[in-house]
Amino acid sequence: MTTSAPLAWPDATLVTVDYLRAAFGALSGYASLTGMRVGRTLPNPPTTPFTRVGRVGGPISEVYDDARLIVESFAATADDAAVNAGLVRELMRLMPGVRDGFTVVRVVEVGGPADIADEQTNLPRYIGTYSVRFRANARS
Repeated sequence: MTTSAPLAWPDATLVTVDYLRAAFGALSGYASLTGMRVGRTLPNPPTTPFTRVGRVGGPISEVYDDARLIVESFAATADDAAVNAGLVRELMRLMPGVRDGFTVVRVVEVGGPADIADEQTNLPRYIGTYSVRFRANARS
């Protein structure tokens, strides 16, 4: 019986956090982005603006990981949260390419942005859901 070497799968959340952090850093002219932070968890205490990325599922098949990600845009005002969510939407559309050594094949918007205030923090928040297809790498 022949077995193939295990593949290297991306940490979809980390790759997306790194990508959005760099992409936001390259943008200028948006007052709503001043002090923007991107991560997996909210800062404690919660401060804005902040973008949180979390994986909520998604299957693998052959060499692809179709990660289902929720991207939350927190801001001091609903207007700023909406602007930031719109920027996330566009940045996610532009994500395909090589990111952190993994190929992002495509991004499909599954839902959003939706205006859903955060009950835990009482901060304005918009949520978008995306399916991000990553290609696994061969282990070297």
